Amino acid sequence: MLAGLMRRAERDLVMIWQKMNASASTTSCLMIKIKTTSVRALSEGIKATFAAAEEGGTAPAPQVYDLVLQAVGRTPDGRKIAAEKAGVAVTDRGFINVDIQMRTNVPHIFANGDIVGQPMLAHKAVHEAHVAAEVIAGEIQGNKELAAAAFNARVIPSVAYTDPEVAWVGLTEDSGLVRKAARSRRVCSRGMRQGATRA
Repeated sequence: MLAGLMRRAERDLVMIWQKMNASASTTSCLMIKIKTTSVRALSEGIKATFAAAEEGGTAPAPQVYDLVLQAVGRTPDGRKIAAEKAGVAVTDRGFINVDIQMRTNVPHIFANGDIVGQPMLAHKAVHEAHVAAEVIAGEIQGNKELAAAAFNARVIPSVAYTDPEVAWVGLTEDSGLVRKAARSRRVCSRGMRQGATRA
């Protein structure tokens, strides 16, 4: 039901991916602005029925598939780890709030990764873990510099693991920031003809 692929990425970067995959069999069946209204198991397969996500739109005819994968995203749930038994506050949505040092409302308990909120990215979690470890080590060692570590990421890189990969960082053109574009070193090193990097 999405209005487009890779929603948070620059539209022109997504267009590069779409252009390079236009003839691929995997993209020939992509349905944008469509919602699934029913899925039924039949003897010949799984029958899916569709409707337009927007008024005035059109939907494809029902189709029968061998397999259906339902992806609904992921959400952390701090209640599953019984964080409240340690006095750690868990939000209604299952997140654990932390400060810039990754400290929870219980001063000696730290948290990082998906459970502390968006974006849910491994490289963000690793950096958060480094911050927490430095703060803890600094407090134990009496090292004021380490103990002052903080997660002050102004921008966090994002990536769609596609072929070609689509990656972005910072404000988008849609947010009003105009930036220059150039070919990516990774694109050049792989001998690809298309690709862009924005600065």
